Amino acid sequence: MKKNAVLKDFFREINRNKGRFLSIFFIVMLGTAFFAGLRSTGYDMKYSADAFYKDTKLMDIRVISTLGLTDTDLADMRSVSGVVEVTGGRTADVVCLDRGTELVIRMVGRTKGVNEVAVTEGRAPEGAGECLLDAYRMSGRFKIGDTFTVTGGDGADIEDSLIRDSFTVVGFGYLPYYTDLTRGDSRIGDGSVDAFAVISPDVFASDVYTEAYVTVLNADETMSLSDEYKTLIESVSDGLEVVSEEARARRYEEVVSEANDAIADAKASIEEGEKELADAALALEDGRKEIADAEAEIAENEDKLSEGRKEYEEGRREYEDGKKQLEDGRQALADGESELAAAQAELASGKAQYASGLAEYEAGKAVLEASQSKYEEGYAAYEAGLETVRSLESAVSEARSTYEADHTAYESDLAAYEADQADYEARVADLKAAAEAPDVDQAEISRTYYVLMGEKAALQSRKSALDIRNAGLTSSSQAISLLEGQLAQAREETDAVGAQLADAKAALDAGWAELEAGKAELDAAAAQIAAGEAQIAAGQAEIDANRSRL
Repeated sequence: MKKNAVLKDFFREINRNKGRFLSIFFIVMLGTAFFAGLRSTGYDMKYSADAFYKDTKLMDIRVISTLGLTDTDLADMRSVSGVVEVTGGRTADVVCLDRGTELVIRMVGRTKGVNEVAVTEGRAPEGAGECLLDAYRMSGRFKIGDTFTVTGGDGADIEDSLIRDSFTVVGFGYLPYYTDLTRGDSRIGDGSVDAFAVISPDVFASDVYTEAYVTVLNADETMSLSDEYKTLIESVSDGLEVVSEEARARRYEEVVSEANDAIADAKASIEEGEKELADAALALEDGRKEIADAEAEIAENEDKLSEGRKEYEEGRREYEDGKKQLEDGRQALADGESELAAAQAELASGKAQYASGLAEYEAGKAVLEASQSKYEEGYAAYEAGLETVRSLESAVSEARSTYEADHTAYESDLAAYEADQADYEARVADLKAAAEAPDVDQAEISRTYYVLMGEKAALQSRKSALDIRNAGLTSSSQAISLLEGQLAQAREETDAVGAQLADAKAALDAGWAELEAGKAELDAAAAQIAAGEAQIAAGQAEIDANRSRL
């Protein structure tokens, strides 16, 4: 009887307060449904994401290198415990002008077996002139069959990155590692990537890889967003860090070795040119001595010729004074002829010495021209060294700009995270205080609690991403320090080669000046020889005339 009375009273109360009962009933029903939805949504989203990642064979670890990765580096990564496969990837940021808007496009080399494209329209690229565009960002700008042209950003030459600049759109789709709305940062344009384009890997000009995609053992059997998966990946990442350090050092040595070889070739060319220049200077000095001897003999011949002419004049006057002095005149004429013959012989000797000096001048000139050619080769090698220095300066500047931009963005995002974390903690404290108050609505407290739990997971994800970015900034800073050290060494060695080239150029200029001075002396000797020949010819004419009178 007592139990029946309680039930009657219970239903009587419901009947008297139908509105309140229905309100409480629907509130409880909605809260239960909302809670059940929240409990299942998170798992469904993780399962859907994991299924998408496995369908597209998303990489487990991505390794990026500032100086590039070689096949040797990939082989070293494959030797790390837990690594199944390592695939080299190539990317390049370019600029595309679409209806007056400058778009920064990240050209991604297509890979098979990892990071496969999820095609939504058309097909994947096959030929060198085909591409698949970002379905989210580019489907409204282009259609299948359109052709677009790309250029290097900030004045850079497109040939340094790609072997062609025109591509035909054959499809649209998604890449598994671009699942959010952003496409990453870039060193060209406005600093951010607007979209991606998948192309054939054969289109890239460089032989080295810009990044590597690592597949981890048993990772495909684990939920990609689970703690077990993170622990598995971190265990392999530690081993890759060791390999990465060795790869960075090896790649740095390769770049430095190439620069040092160019500088060594320039030094060898300069030393060879200096030796040849010294030989030319010795030959030139010998030529100058022989020319001086020839000039002395020519002057002596001119004096003898002048004396012969005087004697000839005296004989002529004696002949004209009377026939009684005819024999004396004939003798004087014979003497003049003898002296003239001697002068001619001496003149012939002077000509021979002049010819010898001229031959030595030509030999010295040939040596100087060879030295000039060696100097120009050395200077070309020096210019190549300067180009290496400029390339390193550009690489340091670009790396530093990228680092500063990334660091600024990181500090901004960190400040935003800390503010959101503080706000979250304040709200949790408020919720705890509210839960302890009397007559509190526990359903509302529960709803607020689950919302805060979702925010806590999001904050933890943001903190992990910030830690990864901070580690990347540290690695970038170390790479910049290595580049700056390489740049300082290249500058020092190039400056030393430039100083040696300057000394060689000064020596060459001095050699040419001495050679020209020797040529001037030879020309003067030639003029004296010509004058001597004219004088001898005149003396011979006078002797012939006197002989005809006898």
